[in-house]
This record gives sequence, C-alpha cells and structure tokens, in this order.
Amino acid sequence: MSSAHLAGSALAALTVLAGCASDESAAERVDRCAERFLERAAPEAADMRAYARRAYCEPFDASGWVHEDGTLAIEAFTESGDEECGMETPDGGSRTVPCESLVPARRPRRIDCALLDLVRRAEVQTYLAQLTRAIECEDGTRLDHLGAR
Repeated sequence: MSSAHLAGSALAALTVLAGCASDESAAERVDRCAERFLERAAPEAADMRAYARRAYCEPFDASGWVHEDGTLAIEAFTESGDEECGMETPDGGSRTVPCESLVPARRPRRIDCALLDLVRRAEVQTYLAQLTRAIECEDGTRLDHLGAR
C-alpha cells in the first residue's frame, strides 16, 4: 500500500474520534498495529507512524478492535467506514445518499480493501462469506488474498 493510498484510506474511511491508550498492554497493541500499517506503506513513509497510531490504532484500540499481535478485528472495517457518498443534484448542488445506491445491483461493489489486509485473515474470510452482494477491491486485490497472516 502506498503512503498516498494509506492517507487516502484515512480520509475516506474513518469517522472515528481519536482515543488514547492508557495501560501498557494497550500501548503495546497500538504500537504493533501502527507497525503493521507501516509495513504496507512506502519505506519513505516512516513519518506516518504517528499518524497511523493516532488516526487508526488508538481509536480502534479504544473500541476494543486491536488484537494483542496488532492485527485488527473485523469491526475496525465494518464499524468505522463511511457508508454515505456525495451525489450531484440536477440543480448543481449535492446531497448525501447511501453509497450502495450508486452501484447497480448486478455489478460488484468496489471497496477500498487496504484496511481489510490488516484484519486477521480468518475474520476477513468469515465476513466476506456473509456478504449478500458481490464486492471487489478497488486495487484489484483478490478477495481470497485479503487478511493479515
């Protein structure tokens, strides 16, 4: 994942307010989580560690969504995403509509899968198996390859 993709994912997917890790175990989980984000970022993106920690890992941990090994629980994806999209109106204005309504039902819904690659593989595969609508990753990642190992 490129640093631009990581930053874009943050702006597009997160609506969670930053929390703080108070005990040593939480701090360790958050550190491991931030490292996982950076493993997928470009090498020059090391300065993004603080951003990943503050914008993703601390809020996710405060919600109970970071495992001891730093992988994320599936709720980090399912509960923190933005399911509303902006749509232009005929008069030149805009309004908010459910993102799902913008994709014809016969076509797979394209999603940003970057966060799913940080969730434990078994949780991702269980989540995908429960979906009633076909999805595909925006970046072309195969669904059976998603999830942290």
